[in-house]
Amino acid sequence: MDDDIRVSSQSVEDLLRDTLMHHEETWPDALKDQFLMDTMIELFKARRRAGWTQDQVAQAIGTTQSAIARWEKDFEGKISLHRLADFALACGMVPKIQFESIDVAKQRMAFFDNVSTDPNVVNFPGHDSSTTVSNNFANVNLAG
Repeated sequence: MDDDIRVSSQSVEDLLRDTLMHHEETWPDALKDQFLMDTMIELFKARRRAGWTQDQVAQAIGTTQSAIARWEKDFEGKISLHRLADFALACGMVPKIQFESIDVAKQRMAFFDNVSTDPNVVNFPGHDSSTTVSNNFANVNLAG
């Protein structure tokens, strides 16, 4: 099953990237929203990777299934760091928070904004389309 969360045909991350790239004044709020969303999506994925139901996680950390469901949809940051750590550890994951400057985040997003999602194309951000290289290995027979 695909764990991507989508809004129409765009992933939420693509939607945020589009917003960030075209509206400079929204960077702080959009980056905060992305952090909160990414964090909750990671909790959801951790539970799925562990093969646990919401009820199993709830029992492991002493809460209810409805609380787990609410936390997995909490893109506003209402979950405490204490509960976030409990949830992740119950799923066998160690939570980590990393910090980077807004300028680095902008560069990272600008880089990925220029990367093709077509698996048959390799492109080099910062170069014109003449540097795009097609993947022509689809018909190569590697069998001996």
